[in-house]
Amino acid sequence: MPLGVTVMEDFGPPNIQRWWNVGIDECLRRGATQVAVLNDDISLNEHSIPALGAALVETGAAIASPSRPPTPDGLYKKSLIPYSPRLWGCFWVLDAKSTLRPDEKYVWWYGDSDLDIRARRDFGGVINVNVYFEHHFPGEGTGANPKLQEQSDRDAVTFQQEYARLLTLTRYVNRVKRFFIHSKV
Repeated sequence: MPLGVTVMEDFGPPNIQRWWNVGIDECLRRGATQVAVLNDDISLNEHSIPALGAALVETGAAIASPSRPPTPDGLYKKSLIPYSPRLWGCFWVLDAKSTLRPDEKYVWWYGDSDLDIRARRDFGGVINVNVYFEHHFPGEGTGANPKLQEQSDRDAVTFQQEYARLLTLTRYVNRVKRFFIHSKV
């Protein structure tokens, strides 16, 4: 472990949102104003986190995350339809002064999408910045663990129920877009 790392143990059932909240709370106790949340299989450089932190300050966003190609950099807020995530669940920086926090009803999956929606709808938005990062093994741990796969399915149901209208409107808008694109040909 690098110097200055605090290892926190949690003996409850798996819940990544709870783990994120425990870490965020500890950072707040230590006086942090921004908290970076990263998977353990992320590579980045010395500029990645500072660039996301600076973007939070410059824009007043609640969360900063790397850009999601092909979507351009920028501040995303309010406009959610059609819904397309702007937050990478594997790497984000939270403005800890905001009250936005992970919702622990999402145990393993979809918590990042919920954060993305609430940040854009109820807070200062999500700022995307083109920074270097690599996510080496996305989904492999979940794919190899039947219990985590089952939990992910339960989280999907929760997400679909919570955001049913948003998801329905997104499907409708995407269907209309496809109709106009095909009818022009």
